Amino acid sequence: MKIFSRFKSALEFNYILVATVPFVIIGFLILTTMTRNLEKEITNDQLILSRSLAREVEQFLYEPLHLLGQIEEVLERKGLISDWQINSYLDSIMVHYPFLR
Repeated sequence: MKIFSRFKSALEFNYILVATVPFVIIGFLILTTMTRNLEKEITNDQLILSRSLAREVEQFLYEPLHLLGQIEEVLERKGLISDWQINSYLDSIMVHYPFLR
């Protein structure tokens, strides 16, 4: 009977091992695949977000940069415009464009 008991225990252990190992392997493969897919999705979402943010920053800075370019052109022609006209021009810009203050 002792041999039968050990044989029965060995069969039970092997049965449990054979039944659980495939589940563990399949679970590990699914986890690995889902992790890779999730990382790719997060990377794509971050790329889309960063490009969108870059466009927003570019649009936000376009007007001030364009205005500063115009101011530069006016100041380079200093001989054509008197100092008080330049000051008046700069004062009007400061009034109309508060983001330059």
